[in-house]
Amino acid sequence: MRNWHMLSSMALSLVLSLSGCTLQGETRPTVMKLSEPTANAVDGDMAESGVIDLAAKSGHDADSLGLPSGKAGQCTFTLEVPKASAQAERDHLYSLLAMSVVRHDWQWPEETRGHNIGSVLVKNGTGEVVYYARNSNRVLTNGSQHGEVRLVTNFLKCEGEGSYLKDYTLYTTLEPCIMCAGMLTMTQVSRVVYVQKDPAYGDTQEAIVNAGYPICYPEASVNSTFKQRLEADFELWRERTGQNSITRWLLGDSAKAVYIEAEDKLNAYLSGQEALLFPENATVLKQISDFLFIKDEVGRVIGKNVLPEHFGEELAVQCPTGKFKAEH
Repeated sequence: MRNWHMLSSMALSLVLSLSGCTLQGETRPTVMKLSEPTANAVDGDMAESGVIDLAAKSGHDADSLGLPSGKAGQCTFTLEVPKASAQAERDHLYSLLAMSVVRHDWQWPEETRGHNIGSVLVKNGTGEVVYYARNSNRVLTNGSQHGEVRLVTNFLKCEGEGSYLKDYTLYTTLEPCIMCAGMLTMTQVSRVVYVQKDPAYGDTQEAIVNAGYPICYPEASVNSTFKQRLEADFELWRERTGQNSITRWLLGDSAKAVYIEAEDKLNAYLSGQEALLFPENATVLKQISDFLFIKDEVGRVIGKNVLPEHFGEELAVQCPTGKFKAEH
């Protein structure tokens, strides 16, 4: 779904402020609004939703920005909502899955794959989990190989896929960096949900919007107890060590303990020990189970689908068809 479709589904009401934005010597207004409650986060209170009128910001009309007529260049880039919604619970479940994917291939400081950050991609509508990836910048000696970059570039190579992610939601364990946010913007992902905020290098989607780029993706963060613990423990580590590297902290025992508990929580949902608030999300649990496990003809688990990170042509096995596109 295109990001402007999401705008049409939201009741945006109260104008909060008009702030000046200087572009090429001119000062033009940036419009910020407050949304009505929508369904995108877990355990969160009503929160501000940023909406920027990009046409006014850049001094151009919607047509010259390449936006559909009548959309006025507005871009909603943050969404947070109350916990009492089926969508909030779905976001919670898929975020637990992203944490479980990272836990399946946990790295210690002396190991060489990369950082403990990973993502899963979910098809809008069906809820099918179609791809996953983890940070692999060390093993590939390539600083661009973040989890989101690896997921998007390899998934778009899959047979039958197009060039964009308009019909997909990405769930990631850490707020995307500026490189990943730019790539997700360019590939027009419909929505991004992250677990842990990066206090030093976050707010990247807002930065892209404030730069006047004509499109953006809505971004939300689940506010689960796992998120709260990760962020609180990282702050304590920063205060104690004077260091600011969230990726270094994510290689430690404190972070791993939270990821183990998150995986245990997901397994409790899958086994029925933890009850869903919204019974319709049983289909989400089935999608997650089908993604995680290999099953026989009667549904018995006989193996795991999620393995340590693949590389090269082996990545094709993660595609829905098991194949990459033919090269021309």
